[in-house]
Amino acid sequence: MTVADAIGAVLVVSGGLLSALAALGIVVFPTALARMHAATKSASLGLALLAVGVGVIAEGWGLFGVGVLLAAFLFGT
Repeated sequence: MTVADAIGAVLVVSGGLLSALAALGIVVFPTALARMHAATKSASLGLALLAVGVGVIAEGWGLFGVGVLLAAFLFGT
């Protein structure tokens, strides 16, 4: 396992955990505003971490660039 694989694995696991926490927040939070906050903040960062982590694991600039672009467009919208 290389350093890039370890960094990518940490990013993917972190993104998965944040996405799971967002889903839990949608179910648990009592008000609509709190549920929307959980859906947007945690899920956005979770997806960005997943995309960049997969790009790091792939060890190719093409897929890493796609992940960074996806994260930029996600946060831009």
